[in-house]
Amino acid sequence: MFIYFPETISFIGTYLLSNSSEYALLAVPCFILLGAVISNTKIGSDLFEAANRWLYRLPGGLATTTTVTSAVIGALCGASTAGLAAIGRTAIREMKLRGYPDTIASGCVAISGTLSILIPPSIPMIIYGIATQVSIGKLFMAGVIPGIILTCLFSLYNVFYFKIIKRDKDTLIDKKYTMKEGIVILPKVVPFLLIVVFIIYSLYFGIATATEVGAIGAIASIILSFIIYKTGIREYTNAIREATGDTVMIMFMVIMASVFGQVITKTYVVQQFISTIIALNLSPFIIFIILNTIVLLLGFFLPPIAIILIVMPLFMPIIKIANFDLIWFGVIMILNLEIGLITPPVGLNLYVINRLYPEIPTSVIIRGAIPYLLLILMEIVLLYFFPELVLWLPNKVIG
Repeated sequence: MFIYFPETISFIGTYLLSNSSEYALLAVPCFILLGAVISNTKIGSDLFEAANRWLYRLPGGLATTTTVTSAVIGALCGASTAGLAAIGRTAIREMKLRGYPDTIASGCVAISGTLSILIPPSIPMIIYGIATQVSIGKLFMAGVIPGIILTCLFSLYNVFYFKIIKRDKDTLIDKKYTMKEGIVILPKVVPFLLIVVFIIYSLYFGIATATEVGAIGAIASIILSFIIYKTGIREYTNAIREATGDTVMIMFMVIMASVFGQVITKTYVVQQFISTIIALNLSPFIIFIILNTIVLLLGFFLPPIAIILIVMPLFMPIIKIANFDLIWFGVIMILNLEIGLITPPVGLNLYVINRLYPEIPTSVIIRGAIPYLLLILMEIVLLYFFPELVLWLPNKVIG
């Protein structure tokens, strides 16, 4: 800007102020705080224990427990790293103690943590909604069915792996539980499951906006953690510190993206990109592959929110030319971003597990995650050919 159009520099303050005052952005600190409370208390480990007491009969029950627990935590908070931090230490420790290979233990935990950005509420979906000016409520509803499908695919693979591939079942020491033990832990976790029900119910019936739901959910998590776990000042202080740091990081990316947007507008990058695509006369399917490939490649080097803010100004005109639904493409993009959370060198979930268990090499985590990554790619293809899996629920709910 300084070199080519210095006259716009005086407007930077205006760009930053206008982009940071979006009402929808209030949902970001709310859901981040909700996730921070969960990751700084015993809620995550108790959810894991409760799920394990009901799912232990399945082959490799702890792996499926990890997937299901991650899905539930994903419905409580919208950040992958917060959800992963909430159960990562407990899940990997329990699987290692009971003879699970490091590959499946770490890979399953790493990939299951990505469900938090697909299952509503999702912070990347909020940013995508703001960047594309589409309904965040619709985006949240659009992620429900794909989130359930992906959770089921991960769980089926876990069962398949321990039933068919890993036949030496004697090496696994899966603890058995009675019905009483399964019921006795429910009073600790059911109140938090009710927050999930509240979030989905409020959005489904239009009772509250995403921002209002996030605020109520954050307050409810603070109150419930105090009542059930007697959470102290230290835990709350840590949660607020984490939530503040993450919020500031995201807000800086959002507001500085407005400056980036001015640059690409004034340098006619968007127009040139559109002209090139039109001149090539590509089919919608080829355009779909190109856009997905760009996001996948960027996922190696950038976090999800940065990718959304960088590429969507370029992608939106192309999406309209290809006649893609923006809500549908939002879910497709989130699935691609899930893969980016696992792929090095900037795989955020890899860093989280490395901090929790530095003795597990990154190569082992990636090797364990590869089958799950293939399942994500399979779902992307499925949603391309069956877009109603994404669009049916938001259209039914919000119209």
